[in-house]
Amino acid sequence: MRRRRPRVSLICARLPHLPFADRGFDAAIANSLLHHLPDPAVLWHDVARLVRPGGAVHVMDLFRPGSVDEARAIVEAAAGDEDSILKDDFFNSLLAAFTPQEVRGQLEASGLGHLDCAVVSERHVLVSGCR
Repeated sequence: MRRRRPRVSLICARLPHLPFADRGFDAAIANSLLHHLPDPAVLWHDVARLVRPGGAVHVMDLFRPGSVDEARAIVEAAAGDEDSILKDDFFNSLLAAFTPQEVRGQLEASGLGHLDCAVVSERHVLVSGCR
């Protein structure tokens, strides 16, 4: 039996200096990354640079609630029985997240304004579509 080349490779790299050729990917997928970035433009820039035209984009993240009290209520509803350190991390992540309007502005500024940006739960926003 002839051995086939793997279709998936794991490569250790970091934004903003991903060592990949332009338009070399069929898709970009990220979950809960955006709210950890001090400059979200680095993610959107590399999505625009790396994903081939017609390639899929699927980026899910938290979004910042309208108030601190709303963030506390989300934490209690979703993680009320968890350890306090996990609840604190979740709360801080909600406060560090971007609003859906901010994400839409980031997409526009990166030339990705055609992607859909939708609130899909009481705490998640999904950016999706084809590059």
